[in-house]
Amino acid sequence: MPDVCVLCKERAQSEQDFDTRAIHFKCQTCGDYWITRNLADDEPEALAAARFALAPYLRHENLQGTIPRLDSENWKQSAARYRNVSLQQKMDRILDYISSRTTEYRQVVTIPVVQDFPLLLARSYQEAFALLAETDRLGLISCDNTSGGGWSGYLTLEGWNVSQTGHQNYRPNQCFVAMWFVKDLAAIYTSVIEPSIRKCGFDPVRIDKLQYNDKVCDRILAEIRRSRFLVADFTGHRGGVYFEAGFAMGLGIPVIYTCQADHMKDAHFDTNHYNHITWTDGADLGERLTDRIQATID
Repeated sequence: MPDVCVLCKERAQSEQDFDTRAIHFKCQTCGDYWITRNLADDEPEALAAARFALAPYLRHENLQGTIPRLDSENWKQSAARYRNVSLQQKMDRILDYISSRTTEYRQVVTIPVVQDFPLLLARSYQEAFALLAETDRLGLISCDNTSGGGWSGYLTLEGWNVSQTGHQNYRPNQCFVAMWFVKDLAAIYTSVIEPSIRKCGFDPVRIDKLQYNDKVCDRILAEIRRSRFLVADFTGHRGGVYFEAGFAMGLGIPVIYTCQADHMKDAHFDTNHYNHITWTDGADLGERLTDRIQATID
């Protein structure tokens, strides 16, 4: 029966499961999802405020063939994946949306913007139209028509080239880790950094752990572009770590700085004023890294 989506407050289809005390919503904007009655009743204002982050998560899960279930334990973590998404990542998602629906050059794709703006990582359909206009201005797409709450257009040759690099495949649950790949730090990564990132609901990616055929520099840049945030450990002060952190900052991707306490004295003057997590051992780093991720991404 017609009802109102608990997130966007627009009309939606809903049904209740009294045995599990959950409600199943089918909303054109927020997607197909379950939500527990306790969460819907206890956090209505917080859910409405987080809809710009929850709707992209729900719609993405639907595209993967999943109907998510929101409850008091997971909803904040789910929303955290799509909070504070950079403009570059939003524009990359536009290219991804169009290219995934394109089979030939200059094929016109129609985007129902009023409904699908969450799939473009936009907070509203107004922002989505603005992002489409800016992507057009940059010469990556060409608008054919805008009417009835929709947009029609195609990828330009430059847009095709960019979309084929893999840069546009934003992964909201990915964290890129930049650090010195030496034996002394291997245990810190496997026993502290990796589990701390996973504890917060994200998947860590370290370039030396991946299998690939393209050039390592290109792959590093592509993986950073895809990531929700970056953890940079400056122990050893490797040039690559400084470069990767700077590249992420230039894209508006949050960077969390860490460094072993004994190495902080050698920190470069361009970065030593940032709030590093200075650590002495794994126990010291683990708890503080978890807290910093939750504070930065939430």
